[in-house]
Amino acid sequence: MNLQRGNRGFLLAEAGVLAALLIAWTALSRGLTVPDWSGLLLAMAPLALAAMTQTLPVLAGGQGLAAGALVLLIDVLLGAAPIATPGDALLWIALGLLIGAAIGFGNGLLIGFLRLPSTAVTYATGIITGALAFALAQDGGATQPPEALTERLFGAQIFGLPILPIALMLAVAVAGILFQRSSIARALREIGEGTKRAHSAAPLRCMAYTIAGLGYGATGILLAGQIGAADSMLGMPVLLQIFASVALAGSCPGLRSGSIPGALLGAAIVAAAANLLIPLGIPDILSPSVDAFWLLLGIAGCALLRDRPPRLIEFIAPNARPAIVVASIGILAVIALTLWRPEAAGIATIAAGLALLVVGQGAVMRLGGFDLAMPAMIAVGGMATVSISQGTLGGFAFALLLLCAMAILLGAWHAFLAPRLGRAIILATLASAGVLQAIAAGFMVWSPTGFAPPHLTALSARIWLGLPLPVWIFLPGALVLAVLLDRCREKTSAAYITSALSAALFGSLLACVGGGFRLGLVDVTLVPVVAGAVLGGIDFVGGRGSLLAAIGAVLILQVVDTLLVGLGISYEARLATMGLLILLRTGLALARRPLPRRDQG
Repeated sequence: MNLQRGNRGFLLAEAGVLAALLIAWTALSRGLTVPDWSGLLLAMAPLALAAMTQTLPVLAGGQGLAAGALVLLIDVLLGAAPIATPGDALLWIALGLLIGAAIGFGNGLLIGFLRLPSTAVTYATGIITGALAFALAQDGGATQPPEALTERLFGAQIFGLPILPIALMLAVAVAGILFQRSSIARALREIGEGTKRAHSAAPLRCMAYTIAGLGYGATGILLAGQIGAADSMLGMPVLLQIFASVALAGSCPGLRSGSIPGALLGAAIVAAAANLLIPLGIPDILSPSVDAFWLLLGIAGCALLRDRPPRLIEFIAPNARPAIVVASIGILAVIALTLWRPEAAGIATIAAGLALLVVGQGAVMRLGGFDLAMPAMIAVGGMATVSISQGTLGGFAFALLLLCAMAILLGAWHAFLAPRLGRAIILATLASAGVLQAIAAGFMVWSPTGFAPPHLTALSARIWLGLPLPVWIFLPGALVLAVLLDRCREKTSAAYITSALSAALFGSLLACVGGGFRLGLVDVTLVPVVAGAVLGGIDFVGGRGSLLAAIGAVLILQVVDTLLVGLGISYEARLATMGLLILLRTGLALARRPLPRRDQG
C-alpha cells in the first residue's frame, strides 16, 4: 500500500473521530464556554508536542520508552524550581529544553553509533531518569506551579485562549509537514525499513532522538507551568498517552511510520476523550483504560496497513551448564543471607517471587517482546486478594481463581497479538497495563478495606529448614518452569501466559506477606526482573540466554540490593545502577554478536 495514501487515511479517520468526540462533548455539556476550550487546549498542548516529536524515532525504526520518565523529570525540576521573575522562568525553560535534548542525544548516540536496540536503551535511560526524578521529588506530593513560569507560558491570551501553546503546536505541525517532504525524512524512513547503510544511519538516528528529547522537555515544561511538580505517578500515564496519540496517527514501532500532523490529531483525540469522561460521570481512575483503548485501536490500524510484515527472530538453544552454575550461586546467596541475618527472611520470600517473575518476563523478552503490563498485573493481584478475600479462606480461593483466569486470558491475548504485531506487541502490553491499572485503582477506591486471610499470613511467615515456606513453593516452581520454557523457546502462548500468571501470583503473595504496590513507570519489581533477565543472557538483541541463568542473576541482584540498603544507598541510586547494568550488558552482548541492520528493537 502507498504510505502517503495510508497516512491520509489515518488523518481522515482521526478527523472524523475527533469531530464525533467534540460533538458529543458539546451535547453532554449543553454548550461549551471559552474556559472549556482553553482547558482542552492546555491539556492537549504538552501531549501533542511529545507525540509529534516521538514520531521521529518511530520513523527511524525505534521507539522512546524513556518519554514518560523524562517528562516527569523536567516537570519535577521546573515545578519545584526557585522561579521568581520572568528572567528566572526563561532560564529554567532553557535548562529544561537542554536536559531533554541532552538525554535524547545520549539515547541517539547509543542507538545510532553503538547500534544498541532502542528498547533496551530507552527503557534503561527511563529507569535512570525516573530514579533521578524520584530523588528530586523525594517521592512526595504535588506542589503549586511557580507563578512566574505560569505567567510566562500562559499569560499571553487572545479571546481568552492561551497563545503560546497554540502557536507552538501549530509551528511544530507545520514544521512536521515540511520535514516529511524532505530528503532527511525519506532517509529516516529507509533506516526504519533497514534499507540504508549503518554508517550513514547513525547521525540521522541521533538527530531523531535529540528532537524527541526536546519534545519531551517541552512537554515537561508546559506541565510544570500547569500543575507544578507532580508526584512520581505521572510518568506511566503520560507514556501511555504519548504512544496512544502516535499510534492513532499510524506510527507504530515495527509496523509502520505515520505522520507528524497525525500525532497532533491523535493528541487531540486523547485529550478530548479525557474531557468527555466528566459529563459522562466516569471516574478519573478509569482514564488509563480509555487511553489504552486508543492505543489498541491505533495498533490495530497500523497492523492492517503495515508497511511490511513483522520480522521473526530465530534463537539458538543455550548451553545449560553455565546457567545451572549461575542459578546455583543465586540460590546459595539467598540461603546464606537468610542464615546470616534471620531477620531478612522476608527478603528471601520476595526473591523467590522475583525468580518466578523473571521466568515469565525472560521468556517474553527472548521472543522479541517486553511485557510492560507486569507491574499493573502485580497490583491487580494484590488488590484483588485483599478486596475480595476480606480475610476469609473461601474469599481468597475465589480471588485466586479469578486472578488466574484473568491472567490466562491476558497472556493468551498477548500471545495472539505477538506474531501479528511483531515488535509492536510491546505497545499492546502497555495498553493492557493502562486497563489493569484502572482495575487495580478501582479495587482500591471501591473496596478500600480488606486484608489477606490471617491463616495464610501466618503460614507465609513460617520458617522451614531455615527458609520461609513461600520460598519452598515459588522457587522450585520457577526452576521447573525455567527448564520447561528453555526447552520450548518458541512457544509464544506459554511465554505470555507464564508472564501474566507469575505477576498475578506474585501480587497475591505480596498481599499475604504485607508488601506494597507501586503503580508507576519505574517499577520497583520490574526493574530487577529485567536486569536479571539481561544479566542471564536474554539481552534484547534476540540472542542466547537461559531462564535458569536469569533466575540466578535476579537472586544475586536481590541479595546485593539488600546489602546496599544496609550500607545506606538510596532507592533511586540502586534503581539507576540497575538501569546502567542493563545498558552495559546489552552493549557487551551486541559487541559479541552484531545486530542485524533491520532490528532496532
